[in-house]
Amino acid sequence: LAGSVAMSGPPVILFLTNLKITKDCFKINIVIYFIVIGFIAILSMYFSEIINIRVIRLFLYFFPAMVLGVYIGISLSNRVTESSFRFTTLVVIFISGVLAISSSLKGISN
Repeated sequence: LAGSVAMSGPPVILFLTNLKITKDCFKINIVIYFIVIGFIAILSMYFSEIINIRVIRLFLYFFPAMVLGVYIGISLSNRVTESSFRFTTLVVIFISGVLAISSSLKGISN
């Protein structure tokens, strides 16, 4: 999906939301999905020789923020109810769709 529509997350999130699974099951599935997609992307970039010292430096620079984000996400997740989680998921999907349409329209007008 990432290559065909340039956004792999929203369709998968919409699919998982439609399954009406618990938020914990949702999180497990989405994490596994993004780990697999990320691993494939890294392999692809490695074999395309896109990964260089600049990319590695950027990764190391942003790694602490990623770890902090994971920590904050885990601690906030425990405070969110199932219904709030579902609502927030749908809002994020809606905003992603609006941004994708807006980006496409900007590309057409240029």
